[in-house]
Amino acid sequence: MELEITIGSDASIVKLPQSMSIEDVASLKGKLQEVLDAHSGRVVIDLDAVISADAAALQMLTAFVMSATRGGSKVQWDNLSVPLYMAACQLNLEEHLQF
Repeated sequence: MELEITIGSDASIVKLPQSMSIEDVASLKGKLQEVLDAHSGRVVIDLDAVISADAAALQMLTAFVMSATRGGSKVQWDNLSVPLYMAACQLNLEEHLQF
């Protein structure tokens, strides 16, 4: 799993990989936390490449959004992936993910 992360002055941009599964959750969580620690403003998550995400990955993304929001950061989704959105809807997480 490879993330592309760009820390900017007004926003941090995180481009998620094609596939995210339970095996990737710990690493992904750590890297997203590093982004929040480096820049507590707006976090843009680019989903353009995402073609699959399992329940564990979606739960981790949901926890990240909730934690970031509580900490005063704003999470913005860019290039919403249809497979990820459909998976989130099946788990009733789309509202929590703030799509």
